[in-house]
Amino acid sequence: MRNDLLNVLHCPFSGEDFELIVLKPETETNGLVIAQSVSEGLLKTHSGYTYPIINCIPRIIEGAMSIYAKSLTRYAEQIKKLQIHPVSYQMSDDFRRFFLPTLNRFHKEWKEHNTRQKTWGLEQDERLKKYLEYMGLEKADFSDKLFLDLGAGTGQLTCTLADSLNCNIIGVDIAPSIEKGEYLRKSSKKAGKTSFIQANLMALPFKPGVFDFIHASGVLHHTPDTYKALSNIEHYCKPGGKLGVWIYRKTERNIPLIPFVKNKFFMISEPRARKLTTKMNPSVLYALVLGHTAFFHFFYKLNQLIKGVKHKQTIRE
Repeated sequence: MRNDLLNVLHCPFSGEDFELIVLKPETETNGLVIAQSVSEGLLKTHSGYTYPIINCIPRIIEGAMSIYAKSLTRYAEQIKKLQIHPVSYQMSDDFRRFFLPTLNRFHKEWKEHNTRQKTWGLEQDERLKKYLEYMGLEKADFSDKLFLDLGAGTGQLTCTLADSLNCNIIGVDIAPSIEKGEYLRKSSKKAGKTSFIQANLMALPFKPGVFDFIHASGVLHHTPDTYKALSNIEHYCKPGGKLGVWIYRKTERNIPLIPFVKNKFFMISEPRARKLTTKMNPSVLYALVLGHTAFFHFFYKLNQLIKGVKHKQTIRE
């Protein structure tokens, strides 16, 4: 975590500013720029609300002190001396019910995702073009502007935006797989302009009105209340700033169970499928979907050989 992040952060539950407690410092060298940052530490408010910084990423979610207790073991004696609010170790029933399953599912998805491959079937230059279109931006110099990428996933687009637009940008995701973004950041051209935070967009850890541009791509519909999620993020935008949202449309499409067979007896509707899949263990669901995809992929490739119909996607894509 870069030290200057403190300028925009505050506690999502108490509204207080954070004190930075450094447990393990880190020095980054980006060309001629040397920036002081924190590899491991704590963000603590005056009233004791505390969140860990693990692998350079602030983990500002409910129960983070418990979730990352193992990573903090070596600092147990230092932590004992601090007056940490008990709530820092607890999760609410709502968080366990509505957000923890989402955290686990997306952690599995992004953990399996190869950042060298396409995302949503798009290369990074295509994603950048799409972003500029729906945000209504010209590709100019945004060096003095602050961007927020909500639902950053592996941080691919976050790093692409920093490199291409020369902007300061913060990527946020509820899943711990946001660590992939931190790995990409360190090898990007504008590493010093990019930060990542693990947080819940329904309880964002930012001061109001600090961002010039905010976007949420393919994320708001995964919250318990999409309208509330949109209302929640709006006030983090500066007056005259831009907020862009990209969500999936609700569909009633049918999913084929056998390749090229469109008979209704061999199909399942998406709403019916989701009643099952959203309750499944992420690893079990992943194995099921991977097997289903590999089965279809074989027949698509066979069709390509026989009929010359191109099918470029890999099994993982």
